[in-house]
Amino acid sequence: MNLIFIFSLPRSGSTILEKILSNHSDITSNGETWILFNFIQNEDLKQYSNFSHKSLRKANEINLNNAKKSKKYYSDLNFFLTNIYQQISENKSADYFLDKTPRYYYIIDEIAQVFPESKFIFLTRNPINVLISSLQVWGKGGYSKFYSYSNDYNYGPKMLAHAIKKYGKNTVTISYSDLTNDPEESLRRIMLYLGLNFDKNILNIAGQKPNSSFGDPNSKNGFLNIQKIDEEQKINDCINNSFRKKQLLKYAQYISNETYSALGYEKANIVSYIKNTSPKFNLIQNIIDFFHYYLGKLIGVFHLNLIFKEKEKHYLN
Repeated sequence: MNLIFIFSLPRSGSTILEKILSNHSDITSNGETWILFNFIQNEDLKQYSNFSHKSLRKANEINLNNAKKSKKYYSDLNFFLTNIYQQISENKSADYFLDKTPRYYYIIDEIAQVFPESKFIFLTRNPINVLISSLQVWGKGGYSKFYSYSNDYNYGPKMLAHAIKKYGKNTVTISYSDLTNDPEESLRRIMLYLGLNFDKNILNIAGQKPNSSFGDPNSKNGFLNIQKIDEEQKINDCINNSFRKKQLLKYAQYISNETYSALGYEKANIVSYIKNTSPKFNLIQNIIDFFHYYLGKLIGVFHLNLIFKEKEKHYLN
């Protein structure tokens, strides 16, 4: 079984794309598996646990350093993980298994090393719209709990852009706008890349459920659909007060020209569009956004989110 990876930031359309592709008879998928994080680590990946994750990474470096010098290490890991994908696959006769875990942007280099023959599909979206969608879905329309996904917009765009530049020659890159506005052309490109026949019927996902409980929370009730999206209007709708305009402009300026370019966007155009928006004065919304934004900053800096972790119960036999 061959592997396909969709690399994207969260809130970029990967649930829709994965569902479309898994409708093809030669592709099977369990949605977001998160499996590889159990076996592939790097220094960029930091996890909260009941023990020191830093010590775990250090121990792995010491004990696996010599093993990684041998090509057999990666081929053995490939064999082991491919078998796991095979075991969890619902359609074991399919040519491809597709994994679309968005946070794999942390370990794209490692995935490329373990699975050199796998297929990479990069799905991009304007980072401003990724953040706005996150605020709408996870922040209840504002900055509530934005600390919990801050890495997605602080580091995610740069990591994804780096991988596109590094591996883009032998991969395929699709934008969220292309997927939603011209899905047929996007899928034709992907099918050509995968060496599969294009079947227009795979685009019929209306009312279908996602392939896992992870992914777009708006689609968990089975309301998947392809809708044309006006990304600029999304920005305009989000900027409903001066504080939000200031923060989105600051974020747009924070992202480098190089990153924007690799993702397929022009920084100057995005910055200019935000500058030209004219939000109405909204004192109450300003105060709410100000409070949640800086509370999130405080929680993120001091890792206070650990306090809000769900309490775990431990049982002794």
